[in-house]
Amino acid sequence: MSSQLRLSREHTNRARPERDRGATAVELALLFPLIVLVLAGIIQFALYQFARQIATSAAQAGARVARTQAEPDPTGWQTAARDHARDRIDTLGPSMVEDVQITALDPGGGVVGVRIRAEVPNLWPDFLVPDLDETSLGPVEEFKPDLG
Repeated sequence: MSSQLRLSREHTNRARPERDRGATAVELALLFPLIVLVLAGIIQFALYQFARQIATSAAQAGARVARTQAEPDPTGWQTAARDHARDRIDTLGPSMVEDVQITALDPGGGVVGVRIRAEVPNLWPDFLVPDLDETSLGPVEEFKPDLG
């Protein structure tokens, strides 16, 4: 047992060759910027996906209001839909989207909706992050009495 212990101590105490000293520090210094870049990319991707989810949710919430109010209030549904979409953004994460543009859509044919355009905050200004553009459309809900 003591001979095994002595062999393992001799193995760990063996001096490294002079040319290998500091190699680990140099390798870490070379890889550290790449590691930071990969981590920043992962974090930026997560921020983008979260902001996209917020914009999608806001567009859907605004479209629900547009669908239900377009038939009874043909002139005021746009403001109600935009306000509801803005409220959803303010509730979920107002700091996750910047320069938000909310547009009520009326392409015709009994279809209405909301479009959200926004920018996602960047970790670094040099990161190229695409802008958000989310749209939700649906048919206008109409009450039709049963005549039968």
